[in-house]
Amino acid sequence: MASSSPSPEAPYYDRIDPLAIALRLALSSLAGKTVKETLYAADIGLYRGRALQVLLAESAASGMPIKWMATDTFNGLPALTDKDRELAPQGAPYLQRPMFDDTTVREVVAFLEPTGQLGDVDLIEGPLEEVLAGLPDRKYLFVNISAKLYRPHTMALDYFYDRMLPGGVILFDDIFNRRFPMAEAAIEAFMDNKQEQIFQLTGNDANGTVKRGFIMRRG
Repeated sequence: MASSSPSPEAPYYDRIDPLAIALRLALSSLAGKTVKETLYAADIGLYRGRALQVLLAESAASGMPIKWMATDTFNGLPALTDKDRELAPQGAPYLQRPMFDDTTVREVVAFLEPTGQLGDVDLIEGPLEEVLAGLPDRKYLFVNISAKLYRPHTMALDYFYDRMLPGGVILFDDIFNRRFPMAEAAIEAFMDNKQEQIFQLTGNDANGTVKRGFIMRRG
């Protein structure tokens, strides 16, 4: 498996990427049903767009009418809260300097252009609380949360959990990320009194073997 970053000239897509697997799991909840209306999905914490690239490829392969909402601040991580600082590993670089600020909307658009699917994506720049407040109230089949910090995870789950279709999947990109243990803490706190179990997915992405977590929403 190549370890270099993907490029528009050679887009990365592997059907054993946990992103692709998780979307297929969500789509499996529709097996045997006639789908005529648009399905909605979201990518929270877009960064440079690699995850969305994989998701768009799997979305296209499914043949389903999926409309995506993807968002990021494009200014790096938001300000750390006291909870983030409490949980962060000693010496974590983001305690001292910004991270994930080396991206722009224009660069992401250029990166995703070769997919030919930008027409299926509503790309929104801004703080997560403002983005969520401005969204139409609709149901979602799939949500990928790659938010790193405690409060963004809580905000995303507060918003999307009750808006998931039965069988819909919420994928947790950072739940096993030891550099950002606040992600796991926020997810487990939110899910503590919920009926769904958090499952683990293991597969390959552009950098090798990775683990992700997910829930499949019950009806």
